[in-house]
Amino acid sequence: MAVAALEVSELTFAYPGGEPVLKGISFTIAPGERVALLGANGAGKSTLLWCLVGILRAEGRVTAGGIPLADGSLGEFRRKVGLAFSEPEDQLFMPTIQRDIMFGPLAAGQPPEAAEETMRTALQRV
Repeated sequence: MAVAALEVSELTFAYPGGEPVLKGISFTIAPGERVALLGANGAGKSTLLWCLVGILRAEGRVTAGGIPLADGSLGEFRRKVGLAFSEPEDQLFMPTIQRDIMFGPLAAGQPPEAAEETMRTALQRV
């Protein structure tokens, strides 16, 4: 049996001083499976996504490709899971598109020359 692309078990999250926004969320996404997350404003969609990438820390268990979301494996986990914000102004934060594209490879430890080559290859592909 293939390792789940994403597995969430009993995820619960509450903002400080508030009631839980997420309560006991569990689901599995298989490799290659496509999933849509739909709901009204305030339903908890963004909160769930922020919990799935570790921006917000929730109770429960999240794994990506068998890698747990935990302090000791956060770098490895984030190489498997990413989040693109819905507003471009929130996503782009470097002074140029090229530097923004290079941010990920540099953060993953690529030397600047390799990150620049990765950026050029990515731009050619799109």
